[in-house]
Amino acid sequence: MSRWIVFAGVTAMLVTGYFAAHDTRGEGLLRSVQDVPDRLLPSVTAALSDRGLDWVVVRMDGQRAILSGEAPSELDRLDAIETARRAGGRGGALWGPVTSVDGAAIAVQSPRKPYQWTAQRGQGLSVRFSGAVPSQRLKREIAEEARKIFPQGVADETRVASGYPTGDWKGSVLIGLRQLKRLDAGELQFNDGVLVLVGQVADDGVRSEIKTAMDKVRRPLSGSAQLTTADLANLPPPVASDAEEEVPPALSADCERLVAEAMRTNVILFAAGSSQVDAKGLEVISVMSNLARRCTGVRIKVAGHGDGSPTDAAAVSLSRQRAFAVSQLLRQAGVAPARLVAVGEVAMQSADDAPGGRDDAYSRVEIS
Repeated sequence: MSRWIVFAGVTAMLVTGYFAAHDTRGEGLLRSVQDVPDRLLPSVTAALSDRGLDWVVVRMDGQRAILSGEAPSELDRLDAIETARRAGGRGGALWGPVTSVDGAAIAVQSPRKPYQWTAQRGQGLSVRFSGAVPSQRLKREIAEEARKIFPQGVADETRVASGYPTGDWKGSVLIGLRQLKRLDAGELQFNDGVLVLVGQVADDGVRSEIKTAMDKVRRPLSGSAQLTTADLANLPPPVASDAEEEVPPALSADCERLVAEAMRTNVILFAAGSSQVDAKGLEVISVMSNLARRCTGVRIKVAGHGDGSPTDAAAVSLSRQRAFAVSQLLRQAGVAPARLVAVGEVAMQSADDAPGGRDDAYSRVEIS
């Protein structure tokens, strides 16, 4: 029995001696342990870079990763720590991955207030993002989901920022994006904890369905829809532009300044053959309606232009539809009908003369 004990002890000593001199790659143990930080550092750095976390500074202490830098948001700080923890591949405690992460030296940027994010509907099924997002991970995930909803393109101009409100930010945004797809024109606006869908839909039925869907945004966040309809078939006839009108009261100096500012961006562009107002056009309408409410002496003339010559009946009709579409949105924004006039004008001018070079595909909002 004692011989077997001696044999087992000698065998254990031999095996231990072998692994003390060589690791699984035939390298000496001392050399392998010393090389661990040099082998892990590129892996950790590459993993962080792949996730857009380039702000992180990494230092290795054995298999312990020490992170520093300034994180754009708290979520990015947590993502950096978790990404570093998972870096380095598979293996045991001696030759394997990172065993611990120290993120105490990571600072977080000051919160952004107000916290705003916008998704603007583009041509066809495309969308453009701008504003702030909570983390690089959510930025990627939202863009991936948006490509399924808007297959014609996602332009992401967002930046990660601290200060996002608590709640299901991603789930709320996805609710809004699915409804944004149903609009003829418009945008999705996230302002602190409030998600608002603004734009134009085909009819009241669609508007009601979208409002119901936006109400599903879960607390503490909230969702709503501010939508107008574009049922051009039921628009009233054009207002005669040659009727004698009452002379409006003189404008105050403040209103004159506001009018001058508004007239710098008073053109609403349309796609060829279209009378649907896009998100930028809605911004012009918002400016004009706010001006009309503040300055009671202001009157607004909407002149629609068609794609073609003044002898083309279809072009004349389209020019009127554009004028009526804009004037309807102004009325729904609170501008009294008595202060509005809508006319269709088809001018013989080249694309170089038209705003944006769009072959007369525009409406001009004029102030008098």
